[in-house]
Amino acid sequence: MVRYVNSPTVRRNSGERTEIGRADMTKIYVVVGIGFGLLCIIQFAVNMSLRLQAVENRPNTNSTCNCTFITRLRDQLLQDNDKLNREKNQLLQEKYELNQEKNKLLQDNDKLNREKNQLLQEKYELNREKNQLATEKTELQDTNRKLIEEKTSLNKNIADQRQQIDELQQTLALKPDVRSCPPGWITYMSSCYLLSSRRNTWDKANQDCVQRGAHLVILNDQMEEQVVRTFVRGKAVWTGLRSETGTWLRTCKWVDGSPLTNEICAQLNRKSCYKEPESCVYFDECQLCLKTCVQSSCQVYKYWMCEMEL
Repeated sequence: MVRYVNSPTVRRNSGERTEIGRADMTKIYVVVGIGFGLLCIIQFAVNMSLRLQAVENRPNTNSTCNCTFITRLRDQLLQDNDKLNREKNQLLQEKYELNQEKNKLLQDNDKLNREKNQLLQEKYELNREKNQLATEKTELQDTNRKLIEEKTSLNKNIADQRQQIDELQQTLALKPDVRSCPPGWITYMSSCYLLSSRRNTWDKANQDCVQRGAHLVILNDQMEEQVVRTFVRGKAVWTGLRSETGTWLRTCKWVDGSPLTNEICAQLNRKSCYKEPESCVYFDECQLCLKTCVQSSCQVYKYWMCEMEL
């Protein structure tokens, strides 16, 4: 009996299926030919049997002599007929088994095709995920490049501000008539500045500065604002600016009574500082965010900076 082995390679499925079909057709033709030959032999045996029966019925003096020969011939034909029937049944059984194998091979082929399609779908999904990851990688690289550029620019701004402070301090050091600040205070132009080491409310902070013979920091121009921001080192620090109480429309003023100018804390509204009964202004914690004055309740705890004029 012929056996067929299915190749594990998906690309040979179509060729193997064609070869299996051809082999099956060849076997079917062989079975049909053998069956046709069996039918011819059976027909011949029937004809011979009928003729023998006719001869037996015909009166003949030689019938007795031929009886033995005819009997042997009949027995031989019956044996041949039985043999042909057995061969026919065997061929039918082989045909059935071949059909079973054919159906199994077709099922295996369908299963391999389904697995192939599933693998192709998984390959498509993986390629799509790969392309998506590549796009995300490109976007992250662009974002990283922009952040590096921003970091470089911010570092340059910090370096420029520090250089300006150093130049100003050197300029002040060359002036013999300038009084020196108390120990621990920072000198800028004609003022001394001291940053607190703890937090407190605005009123407590102002009292501390007064006890030191100073006041909460007052910003007279943008240059002083930038220098003071460098001193505070990114902390949230009370300034000497607060809303004036006792009026229906509150305005922001410094502790010395001077009004808020347009160039200082430019984002604040000079005519209406805050909607609460009182509000005070502090520097934001963002060290690199220039002109970031924030209004808040005067009762919250923050660091503060005192200023003393020389």
